[in-house]
Amino acid sequence: INRLIRSKSITIVHCHGRGAGLYSRLLKLFNWKIKVVYTLHGFHPETVNGLFRRPYIMIERAFAKITDQIILLSQSEYNRFICHVGDFPKKLNLIPNYLRRDEFNPTALDLNL
Repeated sequence: INRLIRSKSITIVHCHGRGAGLYSRLLKLFNWKIKVVYTLHGFHPETVNGLFRRPYIMIERAFAKITDQIILLSQSEYNRFICHVGDFPKKLNLIPNYLRRDEFNPTALDLNL
């Protein structure tokens, strides 16, 4: 992946979730020029097996330091991240993943695709 990034002069890598987040953020160690944007799709350290919870949080803390931007999709996820990993004010971005009921019109959807 790193060779592809270098050969194509890619400057921004956007990753989603734990697996892709792990690989993409590791790339930053080999290529400091790229900007890494990481979108969490659920940050739930309490669901990680007790034995692995502490290492998981430690890894997230280390990666948060080298990640350029972190996107969280709910206020509760944002609060959990700050509580367990830490506050990175210039890196954390809350972009709520929801639809407002007053703006959603299901009858306007084109279901004949």
